Amino acid sequence: MHVLIFGDSIAQGYDDYEQGGWAARLFQDISAREDKNNKDYISVFNLGIDGDSTREIVDRIENEIKPRVSDEMVFIFDMGGNDAACRGEGDANYVEFEEFSKNYQRCISVAKEYGKVVCLGLHESNEVLTDDDYNKYNAEIERLADSNEVLFISMQEILSQDFNGLTYDGDHPSPAGHKLIYKRVKEKLVAAELL
Repeated sequence: MHVLIFGDSIAQGYDDYEQGGWAARLFQDISAREDKNNKDYISVFNLGIDGDSTREIVDRIENEIKPRVSDEMVFIFDMGGNDAACRGEGDANYVEFEEFSKNYQRCISVAKEYGKVVCLGLHESNEVLTDDDYNKYNAEIERLADSNEVLFISMQEILSQDFNGLTYDGDHPSPAGHKLIYKRVKEKLVAAELL
Protein backbone atom coordinates (compact mmCIF):
# COMPACT_ATOMS: atom_id res chain seq x y z
CA MET A 1 0.00 0.00 0.00
CA HIS A 2 1.10 3.55 -0.75
CA VAL A 3 -0.11 6.42 1.43
CA LEU A 4 0.26 9.82 -0.26
CA ILE A 5 -0.10 12.93 1.89
CA PHE A 6 -0.72 16.24 0.12
CA GLY A 7 -0.72 19.55 1.91
CA ASP A 8 1.13 22.62 3.06
CA SER A 9 3.69 23.41 5.78
CA ILE A 10 1.68 21.59 8.44
CA ALA A 11 1.64 18.39 6.39
CA GLN A 12 5.32 18.96 5.61
CA GLY A 13 6.06 19.01 9.33
CA TYR A 14 7.02 22.64 9.84
CA ASP A 15 8.17 23.41 13.41
CA ASP A 16 8.30 19.80 14.62
CA TYR A 17 12.03 19.74 15.33
CA GLU A 18 11.65 16.50 17.30
CA GLN A 19 10.19 14.09 14.74
CA GLY A 20 9.44 16.05 11.56
CA GLY A 21 5.67 16.50 11.81
CA TRP A 22 2.49 14.48 12.09
CA ALA A 23 3.03 12.78 8.72
CA ALA A 24 6.57 11.75 9.66
CA ARG A 25 5.25 10.39 12.97
CA LEU A 26 2.69 8.33 11.04
CA PHE A 27 5.45 7.00 8.78
CA GLN A 28 7.63 6.14 11.81
CA ASP A 29 4.72 4.35 13.49
CA ILE A 30 3.94 2.29 10.39
CA SER A 31 7.60 1.50 9.76
CA ALA A 32 8.16 0.33 13.33
CA ARG A 33 5.36 -2.22 13.18
CA GLU A 34 5.71 -3.43 9.58
CA ASP A 35 7.36 -6.67 8.58
CA LYS A 36 9.71 -5.62 5.78
CA ASN A 37 9.41 -9.06 4.19
CA ASN A 38 5.64 -8.74 4.03
CA LYS A 39 4.32 -8.04 0.54
CA ASP A 40 1.72 -5.74 2.13
CA TYR A 41 4.41 -3.27 3.25
CA ILE A 42 3.05 0.29 3.58
CA SER A 43 5.00 3.18 2.08
CA VAL A 44 4.20 6.74 3.19
CA PHE A 45 5.02 9.64 0.87
CA ASN A 46 4.86 13.08 2.44
CA LEU A 47 4.15 15.46 -0.43
CA GLY A 48 3.42 18.50 1.74
CA ILE A 49 5.10 21.71 0.59
CA ASP A 50 5.37 24.88 2.68
CA GLY A 51 3.13 27.59 1.27
CA ASP A 52 1.04 25.37 -1.00
CA SER A 53 -2.64 26.06 -1.47
CA THR A 54 -5.10 23.92 -3.39
CA ARG A 55 -4.06 25.93 -6.46
CA GLU A 56 -0.54 24.48 -6.38
CA ILE A 57 -1.66 21.01 -5.31
CA VAL A 58 -4.23 20.63 -8.09
CA ASP A 59 -1.50 21.57 -10.58
CA ARG A 60 0.91 18.88 -9.38
CA ILE A 61 -1.26 16.06 -8.06
CA GLU A 62 -1.31 13.87 -11.17
CA ASN A 63 2.45 14.19 -11.72
CA GLU A 64 3.04 13.26 -8.06
CA ILE A 65 0.77 10.21 -8.27
CA LYS A 66 2.07 8.65 -11.48
CA PRO A 67 5.49 7.49 -10.21
CA ARG A 68 3.93 6.19 -6.98
CA VAL A 69 1.01 4.12 -8.32
CA SER A 70 0.32 0.97 -6.32
CA ASP A 71 -2.43 -1.65 -6.20
CA GLU A 72 -3.67 -0.11 -2.94
CA MET A 73 -3.48 3.63 -2.34
CA VAL A 74 -4.71 6.01 0.34
CA PHE A 75 -4.62 9.78 -0.19
CA ILE A 76 -4.65 12.17 2.76
CA PHE A 77 -5.38 15.83 2.04
CA ASP A 78 -4.23 18.29 4.71
CA MET A 79 -4.82 21.49 2.79
CA GLY A 80 -6.93 24.62 2.72
CA GLY A 81 -5.37 26.74 5.45
CA ASN A 82 -3.31 28.76 2.99
CA ASP A 83 -6.34 29.15 0.73
CA ALA A 84 -8.42 30.65 3.54
CA ALA A 85 -5.56 32.83 4.85
CA CYS A 86 -6.18 36.58 4.66
CA ARG A 87 -3.13 37.38 2.57
CA GLY A 88 -4.68 38.20 -0.76
CA GLU A 89 -5.21 41.68 -2.14
CA GLY A 90 -6.93 43.89 0.44
CA ASP A 91 -6.80 41.07 3.02
CA ALA A 92 -8.88 38.83 0.77
CA ASN A 93 -8.49 35.07 1.02
CA TYR A 94 -5.41 33.85 -0.81
CA VAL A 95 -7.60 31.54 -2.93
CA GLU A 96 -11.19 32.68 -3.31
CA PHE A 97 -13.79 30.30 -1.95
CA GLU A 98 -15.23 29.18 -5.29
CA GLU A 99 -11.80 28.37 -6.70
CA PHE A 100 -10.81 26.61 -3.48
CA SER A 101 -13.91 24.41 -3.65
CA LYS A 102 -13.32 23.59 -7.32
CA ASN A 103 -9.62 22.77 -6.71
CA TYR A 104 -10.39 20.59 -3.69
CA GLN A 105 -13.07 18.70 -5.62
CA ARG A 106 -10.65 18.13 -8.49
CA CYS A 107 -8.04 16.70 -6.10
CA ILE A 108 -10.60 14.32 -4.60
CA SER A 109 -11.79 13.24 -8.07
CA VAL A 110 -8.25 12.54 -9.31
CA ALA A 111 -7.31 10.64 -6.14
CA LYS A 112 -10.48 8.52 -6.18
CA GLU A 113 -9.41 7.15 -9.58
CA TYR A 114 -6.46 5.49 -7.81
CA GLY A 115 -7.60 4.73 -4.29
CA LYS A 116 -9.26 5.84 -1.08
CA VAL A 117 -9.34 9.43 0.09
CA VAL A 118 -9.16 11.11 3.50
CA CYS A 119 -9.76 14.83 4.03
CA LEU A 120 -8.46 16.55 7.15
CA GLY A 121 -10.35 19.56 8.41
CA LEU A 122 -8.53 22.83 8.99
CA HIS A 123 -6.34 23.29 12.05
CA GLU A 124 -7.06 26.27 14.28
CA SER A 125 -5.00 29.38 13.57
CA ASN A 126 -4.80 32.80 15.24
CA GLU A 127 -2.27 34.01 12.72
CA VAL A 128 -3.86 33.98 9.29
CA LEU A 129 -7.51 32.93 9.58
CA THR A 130 -10.56 34.80 10.79
CA ASP A 131 -13.18 32.71 12.57
CA ASP A 132 -15.59 33.24 9.68
CA ASP A 133 -13.04 32.12 7.08
CA TYR A 134 -12.03 29.13 9.19
CA ASN A 135 -15.66 28.04 9.58
CA LYS A 136 -16.56 28.60 5.92
CA TYR A 137 -13.57 26.79 4.40
CA ASN A 138 -13.60 24.02 6.99
CA ALA A 139 -17.32 23.38 6.44
CA GLU A 140 -16.67 23.14 2.69
CA ILE A 141 -13.98 20.48 3.20
CA GLU A 142 -16.44 18.48 5.31
CA ARG A 143 -19.21 18.96 2.72
CA LEU A 144 -16.94 17.83 -0.13
CA ALA A 145 -15.82 14.77 1.83
CA ASP A 146 -19.44 13.87 2.58
CA SER A 147 -20.67 14.39 -0.98
CA ASN A 148 -17.80 12.28 -2.33
CA GLU A 149 -18.31 9.61 0.34
CA VAL A 150 -14.75 9.85 1.65
CA LEU A 151 -13.48 10.02 5.22
CA PHE A 152 -13.41 13.44 6.90
CA ILE A 153 -11.27 13.88 10.01
CA SER A 154 -12.07 17.00 12.02
CA MET A 155 -9.15 18.95 13.43
CA GLN A 156 -11.39 21.30 15.41
CA GLU A 157 -10.36 21.86 19.01
CA ILE A 158 -7.26 19.72 18.65
CA LEU A 159 -4.90 22.63 19.34
CA SER A 160 -7.24 24.96 21.24
CA GLN A 161 -6.92 23.03 24.50
CA ASP A 162 -3.53 24.78 24.97
CA PHE A 163 -3.12 26.96 21.90
CA ASN A 164 0.04 28.78 23.03
CA GLY A 165 1.73 25.55 24.06
CA LEU A 166 0.66 23.59 21.00
CA THR A 167 1.65 26.19 18.40
CA TYR A 168 4.73 28.33 17.94
CA ASP A 169 3.42 31.26 15.96
CA GLY A 170 -0.33 31.06 16.27
CA ASP A 171 -0.50 28.85 13.20
CA HIS A 172 2.10 26.05 13.00
CA PRO A 173 1.87 23.24 15.56
CA SER A 174 4.69 22.60 18.01
CA PRO A 175 6.04 19.03 18.35
CA ALA A 176 3.31 18.39 20.94
CA GLY A 177 0.69 19.75 18.52
CA HIS A 178 1.94 17.54 15.68
CA LYS A 179 1.79 14.57 18.05
CA LEU A 180 -1.89 15.24 18.78
CA ILE A 181 -2.67 15.53 15.06
CA TYR A 182 -0.82 12.29 14.33
CA LYS A 183 -2.71 10.46 17.10
CA ARG A 184 -6.09 11.62 15.82
CA VAL A 185 -5.27 10.79 12.18
CA LYS A 186 -3.93 7.35 13.09
CA GLU A 187 -6.93 6.56 15.30
CA LYS A 188 -9.41 7.50 12.55
CA LEU A 189 -7.47 5.64 9.82
CA VAL A 190 -7.37 2.48 11.93
CA ALA A 191 -11.07 2.78 12.81
CA ALA A 192 -11.90 3.14 9.09
CA GLU A 193 -9.68 0.13 8.34
CA LEU A 194 -7.48 2.18 6.03
CA LEU A 195 -4.31 1.08 7.86
